Amino acid sequence: MKNKLRLLILSLFFLPIALQAQVFDGANYRGLLSLKPGQSELFVNGYFYTSSNSLNINFLNALYDGDFIDEDLKKSVKLNGDNYFGAETGYNLQYRFRCDSLLKIANSTLSFSLSNNYFSDMAFNDDYFTLLFYGNSAIAQADLSGFDFSYLNYQKFTLGFSKTFETNKLNITTGIGLSALKGQKFYSMEINEGHFNTIGQGISVDAAMDYEFHSSDTANFDFNDFNGSGFATNFLLAFEGKKSGNVLYAELLDLGSIKWNDQSLEVAADTSFAFDGQDIDNLLDYSFTSFSELNEDSLREDFYYSKTKKSETTTRLPAKLGLYYMFHVNQINTQILMGGQTFLNSNMPTPYFFVRVKPRFKGEFSPIVQFAYGGYTGPQIGLGLEKTFFKRLKLHIFSSHLPGFINPENNYSQHVRVSLAYRFGEV
Repeated sequence: MKNKLRLLILSLFFLPIALQAQVFDGANYRGLLSLKPGQSELFVNGYFYTSSNSLNINFLNALYDGDFIDEDLKKSVKLNGDNYFGAETGYNLQYRFRCDSLLKIANSTLSFSLSNNYFSDMAFNDDYFTLLFYGNSAIAQADLSGFDFSYLNYQKFTLGFSKTFETNKLNITTGIGLSALKGQKFYSMEINEGHFNTIGQGISVDAAMDYEFHSSDTANFDFNDFNGSGFATNFLLAFEGKKSGNVLYAELLDLGSIKWNDQSLEVAADTSFAFDGQDIDNLLDYSFTSFSELNEDSLREDFYYSKTKKSETTTRLPAKLGLYYMFHVNQINTQILMGGQTFLNSNMPTPYFFVRVKPRFKGEFSPIVQFAYGGYTGPQIGLGLEKTFFKRLKLHIFSSHLPGFINPENNYSQHVRVSLAYRFGEV
């Protein structure tokens, strides 16, 4: 009975965790600020980010790869009571150009971009982890309430426009982007109330669950499948000092939603069961039937199949809100960028704050050092480089937490971003 109950928990909950979820959105409008009249830029980037306050990188990699989770890996996890995980991956192609003469609007810029985006995050408590990876024999009373998971894969086409207004002391840039969204795949699960109580070695088990599970079409989820559609908007507001060149800017990205088609799956259950043992008069008599009422199939029926329906559903995107300040220390030819950002409609527990230092050396070469804190994890140390070739081609390689690759057993975050930008026009 104990193994069957654990199988039920795994079947309901492990599917979302085992997904190869991935993660920071690089498609923003900061590059628009630096374009001059007559210039345009082709921008390509890819990035990966994963982070947790309790699951180390070795543990996460084992989940991603479907490897066996041994006892040492389980013990390496540092549970914090309230545990979080977030991941994002994106691939983006963008072309942006000054359109003063095209639109007859001075100091204006147009941009077009295509991107493929993945986002996943999760909130869970210690009881959830213990029940999932050690079984109900390891925990007499498990409170699963508050579990929240989401996974989202979508593509988008974005048209952006910005306009710069000049004053005596400031250049003020406003920008807006409109995105058409194609939904490929999503999963989400939320446990409003969940309790799993075990007495002895499974002599008596009581469970109650109030949860909701949603999924896009489970039969069609390849890149070519069109399972949902929607729209999103992006906003930019920047203030640049004419004399100092310092910039204060705010951005709101991906404020929108996707409506999924009528083949989407919905499971909403508020149910319970109790098992108080089985009386068997004759151990050699296998004809008794009362236990079959609580076998694996009946548990799945009570907790899953009988509560299932297909219908349209809508999900909100994890919109990113950011505020940044960039200034120059001319004496040492160094640019410093500081700021904070957070994901709305997500489980991110705290905003992500950072300070990025980028000195500029001869040959258009700049090392990058960053110190950050927050998001889904704690302190992070980032390193990278930027190099411009022929005054037109800029290469950017950066990791917001390099120790995650060097010592994955004792680190809880990994990130890498690579981008290329080629500038056309007079430089």
